[in-house]
Amino acid sequence: MRFCWRCGERLHAPPPTTCAACGQEHFHNPLPCGGAIVVRDRRVLLLRRANEPYRAMWDTPGGFCNGDEHPMHAAERELAEEAGIEGRATAYVGTWLDRYGEPAADGLQLHSLISFYLVTLSEPQAEPVPDGTEITEAGWFDLSALPADLAFPRHTVPVLRAVREMLDGAAGPLPDRTW
Repeated sequence: MRFCWRCGERLHAPPPTTCAACGQEHFHNPLPCGGAIVVRDRRVLLLRRANEPYRAMWDTPGGFCNGDEHPMHAAERELAEEAGIEGRATAYVGTWLDRYGEPAADGLQLHSLISFYLVTLSEPQAEPVPDGTEITEAGWFDLSALPADLAFPRHTVPVLRAVREMLDGAAGPLPDRTW
């Protein structure tokens, strides 16, 4: 069941709908997220998820934005929370729209709008330490040989392809560069 956030009455349908009691409109908008892409020596940091959706699959660090948080800051925060390493977003990669999990019992499907950023680590050689709650394992994967079990493949595959293409077009040598 879903209820109106303004008056508390039960909604007659999942969003988008209008509360029959007070007239408050309820929308079904995608949830904003920030994603961190950390690349070292053409290898990308991926984290193994501890929870659904896509439990036990590899994912980029990231997650939902807090109420007034910019996706760039969410990417930096989530990297620190999930992998225990600090970094600063230095380049915008792009934004992808995707489904999040399975539809609810009433058919409402959550969607996420994920903005990805290349992140430069504060300590370039820092190694991730999974939090054990959301993340069980961390690994560095060659951008040309990614694992087959990627979480959220509808956005993870194209964003990592875009990063690879960005790096292939970058001027100068990349081996000693940490993004």
